[in-house]
Amino acid sequence: MNPFIDDSRARYQERLHEAEQWRLAKRARTIRVSWSDRLRVHIGERLITLGQHLKAAAPPAPQFD
Repeated sequence: MNPFIDDSRARYQERLHEAEQWRLAKRARTIRVSWSDRLRVHIGERLITLGQHLKAAAPPAPQFD
């Protein structure tokens, strides 16, 4: 075979492998939930719970006729 063709095939396979590794790494990063997202969810849940507690403990609003 032609050495230029063999060399280009080897480089193509190497680039293909690198692209696949990069794609898998990017996919793994998107699947993992970051600590900042977990913190936001936790704070949001706490705020909702606090709001429900305050709403239940508040006296009824006066009715104006």
